[in-house]
Amino acid sequence: TGTRAFFELLNETGRKPVRWQESPSALLNSAKNKPQTFVVIGATRREFTDEEVEKLLRWVADGGKLVLIDREPHSQ
Repeated sequence: TGTRAFFELLNETGRKPVRWQESPSALLNSAKNKPQTFVVIGATRREFTDEEVEKLLRWVADGGKLVLIDREPHSQ
């Protein structure tokens, strides 16, 4: 799917990608190393809960950038 190539491209162009392992609510609480962009590629290991979606969209409303890359995105 090109995920690793995308990750390497970000690294090589001076960005610092990380694999996010916390809930989306942590995006709102993270002050020091607050991400500017959150990328979701393809199917996730588990679905986002309604509460997580709400927190993620609140983070976007506060200026965060959300990028969804998927060949078959969820209709909602």
